[in-house]
Amino acid sequence: VAVGWWGDRSLYVGSRVALLGIFDPRPSRKKVYIIDFMAPALQTVDQTTSTALMEGLASILESPSILKVVYDAHSLATELHSQLEVGLINTADVRIAHSLLEQSNIPNTSFAASAVSLSALLSIHSFPANKLLIDFQERQWFDQRPLSEAMKSHCIGSLEYLPEILAVISVQWLHRFETAVCSATSKAIQTL
Repeated sequence: VAVGWWGDRSLYVGSRVALLGIFDPRPSRKKVYIIDFMAPALQTVDQTTSTALMEGLASILESPSILKVVYDAHSLATELHSQLEVGLINTADVRIAHSLLEQSNIPNTSFAASAVSLSALLSIHSFPANKLLIDFQERQWFDQRPLSEAMKSHCIGSLEYLPEILAVISVQWLHRFETAVCSATSKAIQTL
């Protein structure tokens, strides 16, 4: 599944989770679920409903058998833990995957996740322009209600692309690995 979050201050330090999205990319499902933690209805739910919601989220986010594809796992895990007391297990961060792929071009360097944006990742890995991702300057704060259609589309578009980005990076990584193996094998054969 793909998991994303949007804060009440648009991901700045001190931001709180306003929206949490989960995308199930299985062909039989292909659904996006967005939980609005700032919705008046969610603010007034009884303890039993609140507990059931958190247990349901935890069963997905903390499951070692479900791969969670995210952008910026550190921020997401920090907010989930501090605000919702939910962990994040078995996670692949597309930003880290991209950084590792880039690092593979420059051997013997220390690893540091690049601060590349999701829009930049789409462009770098040859995805068509995503009309669903709105420009940062146009994005309203995610604590405003009602959510605009552009904000909803932004959330959905962000989630739906995460598994695809990871798949493209994985293919590129394997291709580079295979190329390196073939090159080394060729050199070994030439020395015979």
